[in-house]
Amino acid sequence: MTLAPDGAVALDLFHTLQVPIQTPVSPDERWVATAVFSLTTVPRAATGTADHVALIDTSTNEVVAFVPAPAGAHGVNWGPKLGGGYYAYVTAQHANVLTVIDPDPNGDGDGHDAAVVGTTLLANGSPGAGVTDGVGGQGVKPLPLAHDGWIQETLALSGTGALSAEVEGWLALLTDEQKNPVGEHGHELTLTLDALSAGSIADLAVVGAAPGAAVFYAASLVGVGAGPCFPVLGGLCVDILPPFILLGSAAAGADGVAVLSVPVPPGTTSIDVHLQALVPAGAASAKSQAVTATIQ
Repeated sequence: MTLAPDGAVALDLFHTLQVPIQTPVSPDERWVATAVFSLTTVPRAATGTADHVALIDTSTNEVVAFVPAPAGAHGVNWGPKLGGGYYAYVTAQHANVLTVIDPDPNGDGDGHDAAVVGTTLLANGSPGAGVTDGVGGQGVKPLPLAHDGWIQETLALSGTGALSAEVEGWLALLTDEQKNPVGEHGHELTLTLDALSAGSIADLAVVGAAPGAAVFYAASLVGVGAGPCFPVLGGLCVDILPPFILLGSAAAGADGVAVLSVPVPPGTTSIDVHLQALVPAGAASAKSQAVTATIQ
């Protein structure tokens, strides 16, 4: 998360002379943006600046981008992006600007291309203001507040006369996902299965899917472990190892349960099969736990 002047990572404060400050999670629980404050003015090789914002992909819990930031990066918060997704807004202790960062500019679920997409001067030239007008690393309060539990309460007031025309206009621009970000990062899926018997039919069942979601069932004969990450899954990484066998898909019912009946080939007794269920839905993708079963 912090960087030494030569770009080295995983070092302590005495080597990097940097400290992480504010670390908010995006309303869809997809990203974490951490303002990294530098105690020096030495530019880092990865960013060309002394300070930066480290972007974490929550599907892998790894830093996927180091985004340059003005001196004294400190305050961070998330606000809705027109058309879907969210921007990270960053303030600085030693610069009077607000930096706008898009964690996924092309919307493919991969944050490696995160970038600064805008800068707003905070100095307003008011009477008596000096060169420090707008500096200080202020906390950021985006309106409307977009996180789960806040945005729904604001939307509940829409049309009641309790909100100004300006706020009503903001709410009208939100997407359906931004209006209700709960569970956006993915429902927790639970995979269960019948005993696997060679030459018979086995039911694979998933609980916890969104109603109507297409649940795909994958198998591996290699094992479980840190599998590849896929853009179609919003960067989500599977927990079984390739090569994969796609067993089929089933739609989840109103109760969130999806069941797929699969034939178990004859002559496969004693083979270990590693299974996982997946719901590809971009940033809202989900996966089950990996399950290992031995064919009887």
